[in-house]
Amino acid sequence: MTPAATVFSLAEHPEAASRAATWLSSKWGIPAEAYRESIEAARHGLDRLYLVTDHDRFYEHCGWEYPSDVRDDGGAPIRLYGADTLPPAGER
Repeated sequence: MTPAATVFSLAEHPEAASRAATWLSSKWGIPAEAYRESIEAARHGLDRLYLVTDHDRFYEHCGWEYPSDVRDDGGAPIRLYGADTLPPAGER
């Protein structure tokens, strides 16, 4: 049986940011540095994140908003999502 995962905010536990970036990179194949940069951006006041993906309806279930399609580098339509970042615990 797999042990239960602990979920916590990286804004409240910045010491875990590097470990989280490495884990996410291993799961999705995106460079860990890209994850570190996005974690830092949230800490420095970035209040909205955007992503583009070819996944259909997955991110709506995770709280992301789907405003429209956009065009990828080759001109093909791709889904654009947006989500607000979480404020630090003291501001919630």
